[in-house]
Amino acid sequence: MADQKERMQNAGKFQEAIFDYAKLQSEQILQELQQKQQEELKCAKETIQQEMSLYIQHRLEKVNSEMSREIAHREQDVKQDILKQRREITNQVFEDAKKRLLDFTQTEEYLPFLLKQVESIKELYAVDDAVFVIKQADERYQEDLQKAFGRPCQFQTDAAIQIGGLQVKSTKLGKMVDQSLDSLLCDQHDWFALYSDLSVI
Repeated sequence: MADQKERMQNAGKFQEAIFDYAKLQSEQILQELQQKQQEELKCAKETIQQEMSLYIQHRLEKVNSEMSREIAHREQDVKQDILKQRREITNQVFEDAKKRLLDFTQTEEYLPFLLKQVESIKELYAVDDAVFVIKQADERYQEDLQKAFGRPCQFQTDAAIQIGGLQVKSTKLGKMVDQSLDSLLCDQHDWFALYSDLSVI
């Protein structure tokens, strides 16, 4: 009877020991599992953060690139508009100047202007083969111009001279002076471009 009771006590202790061991093992497994889950969660979180960072960086780069292209495109459009306006303003300025010069050639001051041009070059062309090139409408001034020149000369008309003034050339001297109002006006284009404050940055 005592043996049986002792065996039952031993069996109870054995079961209790097994239970305690099982409990300890389960707690240890659970702890390891939780630790593994935490590590995996941390790794997943870091991976997601890296992917999000790369995605944001890529998106920012794409947006910046698109914005840069758009800004460059708009700047080009603005420059083209400015260039167009500059050309229009320049053309208008020189058209107005041409009209004023043409009006000048219809005044009484025009012939003295031509005579003054002849006076300024006659010493440089002290030859008998000087040829004065004028516009057709100025043929009426040939006698006055020849008298001012003071020596034999010839006259030619040139359709390229639309405003007025004159050119003089000599085969013997091998040179030509262009004092036409057309050339003088044309020469002002470069000056106007530099000093008119219409430059495009």
